Amino acid sequence: MTQALGRSARKRQTILSAGRDLFLSNGYQGTSVDQIAASAEVSKQTVYKHFGDKHELLLAIVNHALDSTVTPFLKRIRALADTAHLEADLTALAADYLRAVLQEPVVQLRRLVVGEANRVPELAQLYYDQAPARTLAAFAECFSVLHDRGLLRVPEPAHCKLLPTRRGHAIRHQRVPMQRIQRLVRIALAREIRCFGLC
Repeated sequence: MTQALGRSARKRQTILSAGRDLFLSNGYQGTSVDQIAASAEVSKQTVYKHFGDKHELLLAIVNHALDSTVTPFLKRIRALADTAHLEADLTALAADYLRAVLQEPVVQLRRLVVGEANRVPELAQLYYDQAPARTLAAFAECFSVLHDRGLLRVPEPAHCKLLPTRRGHAIRHQRVPMQRIQRLVRIALAREIRCFGLC
């Protein structure tokens, strides 16, 4: 029984990977279930069994990709609330965050979401709920703790823009050298710290 579940999980992952590659290469409209099944080396029926239809597969792909990218940062943001070295740890977190959102697969995924937002409006909502909304909520909770600890002056954490999720997107989706990422982080944090202040 366990072995059968293992095979099922592997097939699901293979379909997710095949669908992601095809959607990113050809777009949603340009990709068929036949192509996905052929690429995953499964039957169309197997694709439908796991995901229902192409629409549900697209949502599952985006949800899976966002969860694997965002979840590790949510853990780090929560850990930041207990830091004894706020400026250094926040700077490191911000630099790693920018590197993550500027990875080519993440950039391609964002383009896919934007490109299909009119045809699949719930896709854009899923993206917002799973990425920006979760990240901002985690930062608000973290900054509230840091404010209470007297390490950061943020009387209204929910409205804080110390590390807004759009900032990384504003670099025009191009490849950004490590040195520039670090420089952007230092500039952004220095500007915001002047407003909110490290205590």
